Amino acid sequence: MRDFSLFSKLLASLVLSAAPCASAFGGELDIYEHNGSVINWFVVNGEATATYATPKASLLASGIQEGSVVFKGFEEGNRISGTAYTYRKGCAPAPYEVVGYFSGNNIVLSGPSPVRAKGGCGVLSYTLDSPNAKLVFKYSSTHH
Repeated sequence: MRDFSLFSKLLASLVLSAAPCASAFGGELDIYEHNGSVINWFVVNGEATATYATPKASLLASGIQEGSVVFKGFEEGNRISGTAYTYRKGCAPAPYEVVGYFSGNNIVLSGPSPVRAKGGCGVLSYTLDSPNAKLVFKYSSTHH
């Protein structure tokens, strides 16, 4: 298995050093904040990938690390759709479908999020009554 955290650092440094948020790969990198974490939102030809650049300390215990994927999907105009992921230490990320939009400089994604078995990895059901059911990414003016 590859170590994507080193790749993410290299890619982010390449993109951030290029003018204005464009890279030699033909993509764009924007930096967002989500619940106390810093998120890299990278888009190439409409395909978007959001990864943790700096996870908040409490997320490290759930197995999230730099480079962990938060969202992977597509941007079409103002509409965004794809797969978001929740994490639990010792378990594979649990994917779930989300749709959303740009709200000013922010991104809002919504979809029923996984409910895991108590103390286990299995997904029992999906719910809209969870903080993971609505994800808000606030454009970061401080991390650019």
